[in-house]
Amino acid sequence: MNKFEFEKKALSYIENHNLISDGDSVVVGLSGGADSVCLLLLLKKLSGGKAAGGINIRLSTVHVEHGIRGEEALDDERFCEDLCDRLGVEYTAVHCDVPAVADAAGMGLEEAARKVRYEEYEKISKETGDAVIALAHHGDDQAETVLFNLIRGAGVRGLSGMAPKRDIYIRPLLWADKSDIMEYVRDCGETWVTDSTNSDDAYSRNKLRLSVIPKLCEINSNAVCNINNASDVLRDVRAHFEAYSQEFCDKYIQDSGSGETAVDAGELSGLDKAMKEYCISRILSRVLKSEKDIGKNNIDAICSLLEAQSGSAVCLPRNTVAYKEGERIIFAAGDAAGAHRGKEASLPLGGGEDSADDGCLSVEIDINTLPVTCEFAGGRYTFSSPDNFSKNEINSAARCTKYVNCDKITGSISLRYPVISDRIVVDEKGSGKKLGRFLMDRKVPSSQRSLVPVIANGSDIILVLGDIGRMGYAYRVDDNTGKIIRIDIVRD
Repeated sequence: MNKFEFEKKALSYIENHNLISDGDSVVVGLSGGADSVCLLLLLKKLSGGKAAGGINIRLSTVHVEHGIRGEEALDDERFCEDLCDRLGVEYTAVHCDVPAVADAAGMGLEEAARKVRYEEYEKISKETGDAVIALAHHGDDQAETVLFNLIRGAGVRGLSGMAPKRDIYIRPLLWADKSDIMEYVRDCGETWVTDSTNSDDAYSRNKLRLSVIPKLCEINSNAVCNINNASDVLRDVRAHFEAYSQEFCDKYIQDSGSGETAVDAGELSGLDKAMKEYCISRILSRVLKSEKDIGKNNIDAICSLLEAQSGSAVCLPRNTVAYKEGERIIFAAGDAAGAHRGKEASLPLGGGEDSADDGCLSVEIDINTLPVTCEFAGGRYTFSSPDNFSKNEINSAARCTKYVNCDKITGSISLRYPVISDRIVVDEKGSGKKLGRFLMDRKVPSSQRSLVPVIANGSDIILVLGDIGRMGYAYRVDDNTGKIIRIDIVRD
Protein backbone atom coordinates (compact mmCIF):
# COMPACT_ATOMS: atom_id res chain seq x y z
CA MET A 1 0.00 0.00 0.00
CA ASN A 2 1.56 3.31 -1.05
CA LYS A 3 1.53 6.51 1.00
CA PHE A 4 -1.45 8.02 -0.77
CA GLU A 5 -3.60 4.90 -0.34
CA PHE A 6 -2.62 4.62 3.32
CA GLU A 7 -3.53 8.24 4.05
CA LYS A 8 -6.81 7.98 2.12
CA LYS A 9 -7.85 4.84 4.00
CA ALA A 10 -6.84 6.38 7.34
CA LEU A 11 -8.85 9.55 6.69
CA SER A 12 -11.88 7.48 5.71
CA TYR A 13 -11.59 5.43 8.92
CA ILE A 14 -11.28 8.60 11.03
CA GLU A 15 -14.36 10.14 9.40
CA ASN A 16 -16.48 6.98 9.49
CA HIS A 17 -15.86 6.54 13.23
CA ASN A 18 -16.05 10.27 14.08
CA LEU A 19 -12.64 10.11 15.74
CA ILE A 20 -11.59 13.72 15.12
CA SER A 21 -13.49 16.90 14.37
CA ASP A 22 -12.26 20.18 12.93
CA GLY A 23 -10.69 22.30 15.66
CA ASP A 24 -9.85 19.37 17.98
CA SER A 25 -6.66 19.28 20.02
CA VAL A 26 -5.02 15.90 19.42
CA VAL A 27 -2.16 14.56 21.54
CA VAL A 28 -0.28 11.57 20.14
CA GLY A 29 1.09 9.07 22.65
CA LEU A 30 4.59 8.83 21.17
CA SER A 31 6.85 5.97 22.25
CA GLY A 32 9.24 6.17 19.29
CA GLY A 33 8.19 2.76 17.97
CA ALA A 34 7.05 2.25 14.38
CA ASP A 35 3.35 2.43 15.29
CA SER A 36 3.38 5.75 17.13
CA VAL A 37 5.82 7.30 14.65
CA CYS A 38 3.44 6.29 11.85
CA LEU A 39 0.49 7.83 13.70
CA LEU A 40 2.35 11.09 14.25
CA LEU A 41 3.44 11.32 10.61
CA LEU A 42 -0.06 10.52 9.43
CA LEU A 43 -1.81 13.08 11.64
CA LYS A 44 0.82 15.68 10.77
CA LYS A 45 0.06 15.13 7.10
CA LEU A 46 -3.71 15.27 7.70
CA SER A 47 -3.56 18.32 9.98
CA GLY A 48 -3.45 20.86 7.16
CA GLY A 49 -7.19 21.37 7.15
CA LYS A 50 -9.89 20.49 4.62
CA ALA A 51 -8.40 22.71 1.95
CA ALA A 52 -5.41 20.38 1.95
CA GLY A 53 -7.64 17.27 1.99
CA GLY A 54 -7.24 16.71 5.72
CA ILE A 55 -8.57 17.91 9.08
CA ASN A 56 -7.94 21.16 10.91
CA ILE A 57 -6.45 20.02 14.25
CA ARG A 58 -3.98 21.25 16.85
CA LEU A 59 -1.37 18.50 17.09
CA SER A 60 1.06 17.75 19.94
CA THR A 61 2.76 14.70 21.49
CA VAL A 62 3.54 13.20 24.87
CA HIS A 63 6.26 10.66 25.62
CA VAL A 64 6.02 8.68 28.89
CA GLU A 65 9.35 7.33 30.15
CA HIS A 66 8.59 4.50 32.58
CA GLY A 67 11.89 4.27 34.46
CA ILE A 68 12.34 0.60 33.51
CA ARG A 69 14.91 0.35 30.70
CA GLY A 70 17.62 2.77 31.80
CA GLU A 71 19.77 4.35 29.09
CA GLU A 72 17.87 2.63 26.28
CA ALA A 73 14.69 4.44 27.33
CA LEU A 74 16.52 7.76 27.48
CA ASP A 75 17.76 7.15 23.93
CA ASP A 76 14.13 6.62 22.88
CA GLU A 77 13.18 9.88 24.56
CA ARG A 78 15.88 11.78 22.66
CA PHE A 79 14.73 10.17 19.41
CA CYS A 80 11.14 11.34 20.01
CA GLU A 81 12.24 14.87 20.86
CA ASP A 82 14.41 15.11 17.73
CA LEU A 83 11.57 13.81 15.54
CA CYS A 84 9.10 16.35 16.90
CA ASP A 85 11.64 19.17 16.48
CA ARG A 86 12.07 18.29 12.80
CA LEU A 87 8.31 18.04 12.26
CA GLY A 88 7.59 21.24 14.19
CA VAL A 89 5.23 19.47 16.61
CA GLU A 90 4.95 20.36 20.30
CA TYR A 91 6.60 17.71 22.47
CA THR A 92 6.23 16.83 26.18
CA ALA A 93 8.18 14.18 28.09
CA VAL A 94 7.01 12.71 31.38
CA HIS A 95 9.24 10.64 33.67
CA CYS A 96 7.69 8.02 35.94
CA ASP A 97 8.99 5.40 38.37
CA VAL A 98 6.89 2.43 37.31
CA PRO A 99 8.84 -0.16 39.36
CA ALA A 100 8.06 1.84 42.51
CA VAL A 101 4.37 2.06 41.56
CA ALA A 102 4.30 -1.68 40.86
CA ASP A 103 5.87 -2.49 44.25
CA ALA A 104 3.59 -0.15 46.16
CA ALA A 105 0.41 -1.42 44.49
CA GLY A 106 1.40 -5.09 44.24
CA MET A 107 1.10 -4.99 40.44
CA GLY A 108 3.15 -6.49 37.65
CA LEU A 109 5.32 -4.10 35.64
CA GLU A 110 3.06 -4.32 32.56
CA GLU A 111 -0.05 -3.42 34.50
CA ALA A 112 1.66 -0.64 36.46
CA ALA A 113 3.15 0.86 33.28
CA ARG A 114 -0.26 0.95 31.64
CA LYS A 115 -1.84 2.50 34.73
CA VAL A 116 0.81 5.22 34.95
CA ARG A 117 0.73 5.91 31.23
CA TYR A 118 -3.02 6.40 31.12
CA GLU A 119 -2.95 8.60 34.20
CA GLU A 120 -0.44 10.85 32.46
CA TYR A 121 -2.54 10.88 29.29
CA GLU A 122 -5.57 12.04 31.26
CA LYS A 123 -3.55 14.79 32.94
CA ILE A 124 -2.22 16.15 29.68
CA SER A 125 -5.66 15.96 28.09
CA LYS A 126 -7.01 18.28 30.78
CA GLU A 127 -3.98 20.55 30.58
CA THR A 128 -4.46 20.98 26.82
CA GLY A 129 -8.16 21.83 26.89
CA ASP A 130 -9.75 18.37 26.90
CA ALA A 131 -7.64 17.12 24.03
CA VAL A 132 -8.25 13.68 22.54
CA ILE A 133 -5.40 11.22 23.03
CA ALA A 134 -4.42 9.38 19.85
CA LEU A 135 -3.05 5.89 20.48
CA ALA A 136 -1.26 3.82 17.85
CA HIS A 137 -2.90 0.42 18.39
CA HIS A 138 -3.30 -1.37 15.07
CA GLY A 139 -4.98 -4.49 13.72
CA ASP A 140 -2.32 -6.89 14.98
CA ASP A 141 -2.66 -5.36 18.47
CA GLN A 142 -6.43 -5.83 18.26
CA ALA A 143 -6.11 -9.53 17.48
CA GLU A 144 -3.60 -9.90 20.30
CA THR A 145 -5.99 -8.18 22.73
CA VAL A 146 -8.95 -10.36 21.70
CA LEU A 147 -6.90 -13.56 22.10
CA PHE A 148 -5.51 -12.40 25.43
CA ASN A 149 -9.01 -11.70 26.71
CA LEU A 150 -10.26 -15.01 25.30
CA ILE A 151 -7.75 -17.10 27.23
CA ARG A 152 -8.48 -15.09 30.38
CA GLY A 153 -12.13 -16.14 30.15
CA ALA A 154 -13.68 -12.90 28.88
CA GLY A 155 -17.21 -12.51 27.58
CA VAL A 156 -18.70 -10.16 24.99
CA ARG A 157 -17.01 -7.10 26.48
CA GLY A 158 -13.50 -8.52 26.36
CA LEU A 159 -13.92 -10.30 23.02
CA SER A 160 -15.10 -7.10 21.33
CA GLY A 161 -11.55 -5.80 21.71
CA MET A 162 -10.50 -2.18 21.66
CA ALA A 163 -12.96 0.42 20.43
CA PRO A 164 -11.89 2.97 17.79
CA LYS A 165 -13.08 5.65 20.22
CA ARG A 166 -13.60 5.49 23.99
CA ASP A 167 -13.88 8.55 26.20
CA ILE A 168 -10.85 10.73 25.39
CA TYR A 169 -8.99 7.99 23.50
CA ILE A 170 -8.98 7.41 19.75
CA ARG A 171 -7.24 4.67 17.75
CA PRO A 172 -6.97 5.80 14.12
CA LEU A 173 -4.83 2.82 13.07
CA LEU A 174 -7.00 -0.12 14.18
CA TRP A 175 -7.73 -0.89 10.53
CA ALA A 176 -4.03 -1.17 9.57
CA ASP A 177 -1.63 -4.09 9.92
CA LYS A 178 1.95 -3.86 11.13
CA SER A 179 3.55 -4.31 7.72
CA ASP A 180 1.57 -1.41 6.21
CA ILE A 181 2.55 0.78 9.15
CA MET A 182 6.27 0.10 8.76
CA GLU A 183 6.04 0.61 5.01
CA TYR A 184 4.38 4.01 5.51
CA VAL A 185 7.11 5.17 7.90
CA ARG A 186 9.81 4.10 5.43
CA ASP A 187 7.99 5.82 2.55
CA CYS A 188 8.02 9.01 4.63
CA GLY A 189 11.81 8.72 4.90
CA GLU A 190 11.69 8.18 8.66
CA THR A 191 12.79 5.47 11.04
CA TRP A 192 11.84 4.29 14.53
CA VAL A 193 13.29 2.78 17.70
CA THR A 194 12.70 -0.73 19.01
CA ASP A 195 11.88 -1.48 22.65
CA SER A 196 14.04 -4.47 23.61
CA THR A 197 11.36 -5.73 26.02
CA ASN A 198 9.06 -6.35 23.04
CA SER A 199 11.07 -9.49 22.29
CA ASP A 200 10.99 -10.79 25.88
CA ASP A 201 8.51 -13.67 25.93
CA ALA A 202 8.38 -13.55 29.72
CA TYR A 203 5.53 -11.08 29.11
CA SER A 204 2.28 -12.88 28.28
CA ARG A 205 1.28 -10.50 25.49
CA ASN A 206 4.67 -10.93 23.86
CA LYS A 207 4.15 -14.70 23.82
CA LEU A 208 0.94 -14.19 21.90
CA ARG A 209 2.58 -11.76 19.48
CA LEU A 210 5.77 -13.72 18.93
CA SER A 211 4.58 -17.32 19.08
CA VAL A 212 0.81 -17.86 19.07
CA ILE A 213 -0.37 -15.45 16.36
CA PRO A 214 2.30 -16.56 13.83
CA LYS A 215 1.18 -20.17 14.36
CA LEU A 216 -2.44 -19.20 13.77
CA CYS A 217 -1.39 -17.44 10.55
CA GLU A 218 0.25 -20.68 9.40
CA ILE A 219 -3.16 -22.34 9.69
CA ASN A 220 -4.96 -19.42 7.99
CA SER A 221 -3.11 -16.45 6.56
CA ASN A 222 -6.18 -14.30 7.25
CA ALA A 223 -6.30 -15.24 10.93
CA VAL A 224 -5.67 -11.72 12.23
CA CYS A 225 -8.24 -10.19 9.89
CA ASN A 226 -10.82 -12.84 10.79
CA ILE A 227 -10.28 -12.37 14.52
CA ASN A 228 -10.75 -8.62 14.12
CA ASN A 229 -13.87 -9.05 11.97
CA ALA A 230 -15.34 -11.21 14.73
CA SER A 231 -14.49 -8.55 17.32
CA ASP A 232 -16.25 -5.93 15.16
CA VAL A 233 -19.42 -8.05 15.17
CA LEU A 234 -19.20 -8.54 18.91
CA ARG A 235 -18.72 -4.80 19.39
CA ASP A 236 -22.11 -4.23 17.78
CA VAL A 237 -23.61 -6.89 20.06
CA ARG A 238 -21.94 -5.23 23.01
CA ALA A 239 -23.48 -1.86 22.12
CA HIS A 240 -26.95 -3.41 22.38
CA PHE A 241 -26.06 -5.15 25.66
CA GLU A 242 -24.57 -1.95 27.06
CA ALA A 243 -27.71 0.03 26.41
CA TYR A 244 -29.98 -2.55 28.04
CA SER A 245 -27.68 -3.28 30.99
CA GLN A 246 -27.37 0.44 31.72
CA GLU A 247 -31.14 0.71 31.82
CA PHE A 248 -31.31 -2.35 34.10
CA CYS A 249 -28.70 -1.01 36.52
CA ASP A 250 -30.34 2.39 36.70
CA LYS A 251 -33.64 0.74 37.59
CA TYR A 252 -32.70 -2.14 39.90
CA ILE A 253 -29.39 -1.29 41.63
CA GLN A 254 -29.15 0.57 44.92
CA ASP A 255 -25.92 1.90 46.44
CA SER A 256 -25.97 2.19 50.22
CA GLY A 257 -23.03 4.60 50.41
CA SER A 258 -21.38 2.38 53.03
CA GLY A 259 -19.51 0.02 50.75
CA GLU A 260 -22.55 -2.08 49.80
CA THR A 261 -24.45 -2.33 46.52
CA ALA A 262 -27.74 -4.26 46.22
CA VAL A 263 -29.55 -5.67 43.18
CA ASP A 264 -32.99 -7.26 42.91
CA ALA A 265 -32.28 -11.02 42.59
CA GLY A 266 -35.66 -11.79 41.06
CA GLU A 267 -35.31 -9.24 38.27
CA LEU A 268 -31.75 -10.38 37.54
CA SER A 269 -32.76 -14.06 37.49
CA GLY A 270 -35.59 -13.28 35.07
CA LEU A 271 -33.25 -12.15 32.29
CA ASP A 272 -32.21 -14.52 29.53
CA LYS A 273 -28.82 -16.16 30.10
CA ALA A 274 -26.71 -13.92 27.84
CA MET A 275 -28.20 -10.66 29.09
CA LYS A 276 -28.12 -11.83 32.71
CA GLU A 277 -24.41 -12.62 32.48
CA TYR A 278 -23.70 -9.28 30.81
CA CYS A 279 -25.64 -7.37 33.46
CA ILE A 280 -23.70 -9.24 36.16
CA SER A 281 -20.45 -8.30 34.44
CA ARG A 282 -21.53 -4.66 34.38
CA ILE A 283 -22.53 -4.77 38.05
CA LEU A 284 -19.17 -6.31 38.97
CA SER A 285 -17.34 -3.61 37.00
CA ARG A 286 -19.27 -1.00 38.94
CA VAL A 287 -18.65 -2.63 42.32
CA LEU A 288 -14.98 -3.51 41.74
CA LYS A 289 -14.28 -0.24 39.88
CA SER A 290 -12.38 -2.27 37.30
CA GLU A 291 -13.04 -4.66 34.44
CA LYS A 292 -9.62 -6.26 34.63
CA ASP A 293 -10.18 -8.91 37.33
CA ILE A 294 -13.61 -10.10 36.19
CA GLY A 295 -13.64 -13.64 34.81
CA LYS A 296 -16.39 -16.04 33.84
CA ASN A 297 -15.87 -17.84 37.15
CA ASN A 298 -17.00 -14.68 38.97
CA ILE A 299 -20.07 -14.36 36.76
CA ASP A 300 -20.91 -18.05 37.22
CA ALA A 301 -20.55 -17.63 40.99
CA ILE A 302 -23.16 -14.85 41.01
CA CYS A 303 -25.48 -16.94 38.80
CA SER A 304 -25.21 -19.77 41.35
CA LEU A 305 -25.82 -17.32 44.18
CA LEU A 306 -29.09 -16.24 42.54
CA GLU A 307 -30.40 -19.81 42.98
CA ALA A 308 -28.96 -20.32 46.48
CA GLN A 309 -30.59 -19.94 49.87
CA SER A 310 -30.59 -16.64 51.69
CA GLY A 311 -27.35 -16.28 53.66
CA SER A 312 -25.13 -17.87 51.00
CA ALA A 313 -22.04 -15.94 49.90
CA VAL A 314 -19.27 -15.94 47.33
CA CYS A 315 -15.91 -14.19 47.32
CA LEU A 316 -14.93 -11.82 44.55
CA PRO A 317 -11.67 -10.09 43.59
CA ARG A 318 -10.45 -6.97 45.39
CA ASN A 319 -11.60 -7.97 48.88
CA THR A 320 -15.25 -8.02 47.87
CA VAL A 321 -18.03 -10.45 48.86
CA ALA A 322 -21.48 -11.00 47.37
CA TYR A 323 -24.18 -12.53 49.58
CA LYS A 324 -27.86 -13.27 49.28
CA GLU A 325 -30.24 -11.61 51.67
CA GLY A 326 -33.87 -12.41 51.01
CA GLU A 327 -34.61 -11.42 47.44
CA ARG A 328 -31.52 -9.26 47.05
CA ILE A 329 -27.90 -9.89 46.11
CA ILE A 330 -25.67 -7.55 48.10
CA PHE A 331 -22.10 -6.75 47.09
CA ALA A 332 -19.93 -5.72 50.04
CA ALA A 333 -16.47 -4.21 49.54
CA GLY A 334 -13.61 -3.42 51.92
CA ASP A 335 -14.48 -3.46 55.62
CA ALA A 336 -18.11 -4.21 54.79
CA ALA A 337 -17.00 -7.53 53.25
CA GLY A 338 -15.33 -8.89 56.38
CA ALA A 339 -18.54 -9.85 58.19
CA HIS A 340 -19.64 -12.05 55.32
CA ARG A 341 -16.45 -14.01 54.66
CA GLY A 342 -16.18 -17.45 56.18
CA LYS A 343 -19.91 -18.22 56.02
CA GLU A 344 -20.39 -21.97 56.29
CA ALA A 345 -23.29 -21.65 53.88
CA SER A 346 -20.83 -20.78 51.13
CA LEU A 347 -21.44 -22.19 47.66
CA PRO A 348 -19.40 -25.29 46.74
CA LEU A 349 -17.47 -24.60 43.58
CA GLY A 350 -14.86 -27.11 42.40
CA GLY A 351 -11.23 -26.34 41.68
CA GLY A 352 -8.90 -28.07 39.30
CA GLU A 353 -5.88 -27.65 37.12
CA ASP A 354 -5.56 -24.08 35.91
CA SER A 355 -8.86 -23.17 37.49
CA ALA A 356 -9.33 -19.66 38.80
CA ASP A 357 -11.22 -19.23 42.02
CA ASP A 358 -11.68 -15.63 42.92
CA GLY A 359 -15.40 -16.37 42.73
CA CYS A 360 -16.01 -18.65 45.73
CA LEU A 361 -15.18 -19.30 49.34
CA SER A 362 -13.65 -22.74 48.87
CA VAL A 363 -11.56 -24.64 46.34
CA GLU A 364 -11.63 -28.41 46.73
CA ILE A 365 -8.31 -30.08 45.89
CA ASP A 366 -8.47 -33.82 45.17
CA ILE A 367 -5.12 -35.16 46.40
CA ASN A 368 -5.49 -38.18 44.12
CA THR A 369 -5.38 -36.04 40.97
CA LEU A 370 -2.30 -33.89 41.60
CA PRO A 371 -0.75 -31.73 40.27
CA VAL A 372 -3.40 -29.04 40.56
CA THR A 373 -3.04 -25.27 40.18
CA CYS A 374 -5.64 -22.78 41.35
CA GLU A 375 -6.00 -19.11 42.24
CA PHE A 376 -7.49 -17.89 45.49
CA ALA A 377 -7.42 -14.73 47.61
CA GLY A 378 -4.80 -12.96 45.49
CA GLY A 379 -2.45 -15.94 45.24
CA ARG A 380 -1.67 -18.78 42.87
CA TYR A 381 -1.23 -22.21 44.48
CA THR A 382 0.30 -25.29 42.88
CA PHE A 383 -0.25 -28.59 44.69
CA SER A 384 2.01 -31.48 43.66
CA SER A 385 3.02 -34.86 45.07
CA PRO A 386 6.76 -35.50 44.61
CA ASP A 387 7.80 -39.16 44.44
CA ASN A 388 11.07 -38.41 46.19
CA PHE A 389 11.92 -35.90 48.87
CA SER A 390 14.63 -35.29 51.45
CA LYS A 391 14.50 -33.79 54.93
CA ASN A 392 17.19 -31.29 53.91
CA GLU A 393 15.05 -30.14 50.98
CA ILE A 394 12.10 -29.60 53.29
CA ASN A 395 14.11 -27.85 56.00
CA SER A 396 15.68 -25.45 53.51
CA ALA A 397 12.45 -24.71 51.60
CA ALA A 398 11.69 -21.08 50.80
CA ARG A 399 8.84 -19.35 52.61
CA CYS A 400 6.73 -19.64 49.46
CA THR A 401 7.04 -23.46 49.41
CA LYS A 402 5.30 -25.70 51.97
CA TYR A 403 5.46 -29.47 52.53
CA VAL A 404 2.50 -31.30 54.08
CA ASN A 405 2.38 -34.81 55.56
CA CYS A 406 -0.18 -36.51 53.33
CA ASP A 407 -0.41 -39.78 55.28
CA LYS A 408 -3.36 -38.54 57.35
CA ILE A 409 -5.32 -37.16 54.41
CA THR A 410 -7.75 -39.02 52.17
CA GLY A 411 -9.83 -37.58 49.37
CA SER A 412 -9.90 -33.80 49.21
CA ILE A 413 -8.50 -30.82 51.07
CA SER A 414 -9.88 -27.29 50.93
CA LEU A 415 -8.27 -23.96 50.13
CA ARG A 416 -10.67 -21.50 51.75
CA TYR A 417 -11.39 -18.88 54.38
CA PRO A 418 -11.93 -19.81 58.06
CA VAL A 419 -15.23 -21.12 59.44
CA ILE A 420 -16.36 -21.22 63.06
CA SER A 421 -15.67 -24.94 63.60
CA ASP A 422 -12.00 -24.81 62.48
CA ARG A 423 -9.36 -26.13 64.88
CA ILE A 424 -5.57 -26.31 64.63
CA VAL A 425 -3.14 -28.62 66.46
CA VAL A 426 -0.55 -26.31 67.98
CA ASP A 427 2.08 -28.64 69.50
CA GLU A 428 3.59 -32.10 69.31
CA LYS A 429 1.37 -33.29 72.18
CA GLY A 430 -1.65 -32.89 69.94
CA SER A 431 -3.10 -29.94 71.83
CA GLY A 432 -5.84 -28.32 69.77
CA LYS A 433 -7.11 -24.79 69.69
CA LYS A 434 -9.99 -23.07 67.93
CA LEU A 435 -8.63 -21.23 64.90
CA GLY A 436 -10.32 -18.00 66.00
CA ARG A 437 -8.51 -18.14 69.34
CA PHE A 438 -5.24 -19.04 67.61
CA LEU A 439 -5.52 -15.99 65.32
CA MET A 440 -6.44 -13.78 68.26
CA ASP A 441 -3.34 -15.02 70.13
CA ARG A 442 -1.27 -14.15 67.07
CA LYS A 443 -2.56 -10.55 67.30
CA VAL A 444 -4.60 -10.73 64.09
CA PRO A 445 -7.24 -7.94 64.32
CA SER A 446 -10.79 -9.24 64.64
CA SER A 447 -11.80 -7.52 61.39
CA GLN A 448 -9.12 -9.46 59.51
CA ARG A 449 -9.47 -12.97 60.99
CA SER A 450 -12.09 -14.10 58.50
CA LEU A 451 -9.86 -12.89 55.65
CA VAL A 452 -6.90 -15.20 56.41
CA PRO A 453 -6.79 -18.01 53.81
CA VAL A 454 -6.26 -21.54 55.12
CA ILE A 455 -5.78 -25.06 53.80
CA ALA A 456 -7.96 -27.52 55.69
CA ASN A 457 -8.85 -31.19 55.96
CA GLY A 458 -12.48 -30.86 56.94
CA SER A 459 -12.40 -28.66 60.05
CA ASP A 460 -8.77 -29.55 60.80
CA ILE A 461 -6.41 -26.80 59.75
CA ILE A 462 -3.44 -28.03 57.75
CA LEU A 463 -1.87 -24.66 57.08
CA VAL A 464 -2.63 -21.05 57.94
CA LEU A 465 -1.47 -18.99 54.97
CA GLY A 466 -0.55 -15.32 54.57
CA ASP A 467 1.92 -13.64 56.88
CA ILE A 468 1.33 -16.17 59.66
CA GLY A 469 2.39 -19.20 57.64
CA ARG A 470 1.71 -21.69 60.45
CA MET A 471 1.50 -25.45 59.83
CA GLY A 472 -0.76 -27.56 62.04
CA TYR A 473 1.47 -30.01 63.97
CA ALA A 474 -0.61 -32.98 62.86
CA TYR A 475 0.42 -32.35 59.27
CA ARG A 476 4.14 -31.66 59.71
CA VAL A 477 6.53 -33.90 57.81
CA ASP A 478 8.57 -36.21 60.08
CA ASP A 479 10.82 -39.25 59.75
CA ASN A 480 7.81 -41.55 59.44
CA THR A 481 6.13 -39.63 56.64
CA GLY A 482 5.52 -41.77 53.58
CA LYS A 483 3.83 -39.33 51.21
CA ILE A 484 3.91 -35.54 51.00
CA ILE A 485 2.15 -32.71 49.23
CA ARG A 486 4.28 -29.81 48.04
CA ILE A 487 2.55 -26.42 47.83
CA ASP A 488 4.16 -23.61 45.83
CA ILE A 489 2.65 -20.20 46.46
CA VAL A 490 2.92 -17.10 44.28
CA ARG A 491 1.33 -13.95 45.68
CA ASP A 492 -0.04 -11.33 43.26
